[in-house]
Amino acid sequence: MTDIDPLKITSQIIEAFEFVKTAWEKAKEEQELCDHEYNDLTHGLELIKFNACEGYKLAKQLQNNRIRRRKAKNTLEQLKPLYDVFKKHQGFLRELKKAQAEIATTYDIQQKRIYTPRVRTDLQEALEKNRR
Repeated sequence: MTDIDPLKITSQIIEAFEFVKTAWEKAKEEQELCDHEYNDLTHGLELIKFNACEGYKLAKQLQNNRIRRRKAKNTLEQLKPLYDVFKKHQGFLRELKKAQAEIATTYDIQQKRIYTPRVRTDLQEALEKNRR
Protein backbone atom coordinates (compact mmCIF):
# COMPACT_ATOMS: atom_id res chain seq x y z
CA MET A 1 0.00 0.00 0.00
CA THR A 2 1.22 3.49 -0.84
CA ASP A 3 1.83 5.87 2.03
CA ILE A 4 -0.76 8.62 2.09
CA ASP A 5 0.07 12.03 3.52
CA PRO A 6 -3.25 13.78 4.23
CA LEU A 7 -1.47 16.94 5.35
CA LYS A 8 0.35 17.16 2.02
CA ILE A 9 -2.84 16.49 0.07
CA THR A 10 -4.80 19.21 1.89
CA SER A 11 -1.90 21.64 1.45
CA GLN A 12 -1.81 21.02 -2.30
CA ILE A 13 -5.56 21.56 -2.66
CA ILE A 14 -5.45 24.76 -0.60
CA GLU A 15 -2.46 26.01 -2.61
CA ALA A 16 -4.37 25.32 -5.84
CA PHE A 17 -7.36 27.34 -4.57
CA GLU A 18 -5.09 30.22 -3.57
CA PHE A 19 -3.01 30.09 -6.77
CA VAL A 20 -6.10 30.28 -8.99
CA LYS A 21 -7.50 33.18 -6.98
CA THR A 22 -4.21 35.10 -7.07
CA ALA A 23 -3.66 34.44 -10.78
CA TRP A 24 -7.23 35.54 -11.53
CA GLU A 25 -6.83 38.77 -9.57
CA LYS A 26 -3.48 39.59 -11.21
CA ALA A 27 -4.86 38.97 -14.70
CA LYS A 28 -7.93 41.08 -13.91
CA GLU A 29 -5.73 43.94 -12.64
CA GLU A 30 -3.50 43.69 -15.73
CA GLN A 31 -6.50 43.84 -18.05
CA GLU A 32 -7.88 46.90 -16.23
CA LEU A 33 -4.47 48.59 -16.28
CA CYS A 34 -4.17 47.94 -20.01
CA ASP A 35 -7.66 49.37 -20.58
CA HIS A 36 -6.73 52.59 -18.77
CA GLU A 37 -3.37 52.77 -20.55
CA TYR A 38 -5.15 52.25 -23.89
CA ASN A 39 -7.35 55.26 -23.16
CA ASP A 40 -4.27 57.34 -22.36
CA LEU A 41 -2.52 56.24 -25.55
CA THR A 42 -5.51 56.89 -27.82
CA HIS A 43 -6.01 60.31 -26.27
CA GLY A 44 -2.33 60.93 -26.87
CA LEU A 45 -2.80 60.03 -30.54
CA GLU A 46 -5.76 62.38 -30.69
CA LEU A 47 -4.30 65.35 -28.86
CA ILE A 48 -0.51 65.29 -29.33
CA LYS A 49 1.17 66.58 -32.46
CA PHE A 50 3.95 64.17 -33.37
CA ASN A 51 6.36 63.39 -36.19
CA ALA A 52 6.76 59.99 -37.86
CA CYS A 53 9.27 58.71 -35.31
CA GLU A 54 7.13 59.74 -32.34
CA GLY A 55 4.05 58.34 -34.09
CA TYR A 56 5.83 55.02 -34.57
CA LYS A 57 6.74 54.95 -30.86
CA LEU A 58 3.12 55.60 -29.90
CA ALA A 59 1.94 52.88 -32.29
CA LYS A 60 4.48 50.44 -30.83
CA GLN A 61 3.32 51.28 -27.29
CA LEU A 62 -0.26 50.72 -28.40
CA GLN A 63 0.70 47.36 -29.91
CA ASN A 64 2.47 46.28 -26.72
CA ASN A 65 -0.57 47.35 -24.71
CA ARG A 66 -2.89 45.24 -26.85
CA ILE A 67 -0.57 42.20 -26.59
CA ARG A 68 -0.44 42.47 -22.79
CA ARG A 69 -4.21 42.88 -22.61
CA ARG A 70 -4.78 39.86 -24.84
CA LYS A 71 -2.50 37.75 -22.65
CA ALA A 72 -4.43 38.83 -19.54
CA LYS A 73 -7.79 38.11 -21.20
CA ASN A 74 -6.61 34.67 -22.33
CA THR A 75 -5.50 33.89 -18.78
CA LEU A 76 -8.89 34.99 -17.44
CA GLU A 77 -10.72 32.83 -19.99
CA GLN A 78 -8.61 29.80 -19.10
CA LEU A 79 -8.99 30.28 -15.34
CA LYS A 80 -12.70 31.16 -15.40
CA PRO A 81 -14.05 27.59 -15.03
CA LEU A 82 -11.76 26.87 -12.06
CA TYR A 83 -12.28 30.30 -10.53
CA ASP A 84 -16.07 29.89 -10.71
CA VAL A 85 -15.94 26.45 -9.07
CA PHE A 86 -13.61 27.65 -6.32
CA LYS A 87 -15.68 30.78 -5.73
CA LYS A 88 -18.83 28.68 -5.52
CA HIS A 89 -17.23 26.37 -2.96
CA GLN A 90 -15.56 28.80 -0.54
CA GLY A 91 -17.22 26.84 2.29
CA PHE A 92 -15.32 23.77 1.13
CA LEU A 93 -12.07 25.69 1.38
CA ARG A 94 -12.87 26.73 4.96
CA GLU A 95 -13.73 23.12 5.84
CA LEU A 96 -10.54 21.91 4.17
CA LYS A 97 -8.43 24.33 6.21
CA LYS A 98 -10.21 23.14 9.35
CA ALA A 99 -9.51 19.52 8.38
CA GLN A 100 -5.86 20.39 7.75
CA ALA A 101 -5.56 21.84 11.25
CA GLU A 102 -7.14 18.70 12.72
CA ILE A 103 -4.72 16.50 10.75
CA ALA A 104 -1.76 18.54 12.00
CA THR A 105 -3.02 18.16 15.59
CA THR A 106 -3.40 14.41 15.07
CA TYR A 107 0.17 14.19 13.74
CA ASP A 108 1.46 15.99 16.84
CA ILE A 109 -0.48 13.73 19.18
CA GLN A 110 0.74 10.63 17.36
CA GLN A 111 4.36 11.77 17.55
CA LYS A 112 4.11 12.25 21.32
CA ARG A 113 2.12 9.11 22.01
CA ILE A 114 3.75 6.56 24.29
CA TYR A 115 2.71 3.15 25.42
CA THR A 116 2.84 2.10 29.03
CA PRO A 117 2.67 -1.67 29.59
CA ARG A 118 -0.10 -2.75 31.92
CA VAL A 119 1.04 -6.26 32.72
CA ARG A 120 4.50 -6.73 31.19
CA THR A 121 6.25 -3.95 33.10
CA ASP A 122 9.54 -5.62 32.23
CA LEU A 123 9.12 -4.16 28.72
CA GLN A 124 8.93 -0.58 30.03
CA GLU A 125 12.70 0.01 29.97
CA ALA A 126 13.07 -1.33 26.41
CA LEU A 127 10.14 0.79 25.22
CA GLU A 128 11.62 3.96 26.73
CA LYS A 129 15.04 3.19 25.26
CA ASN A 130 13.50 2.63 21.83
CA ARG A 131 11.48 5.86 22.06
CA ARG A 132 14.63 7.97 22.63
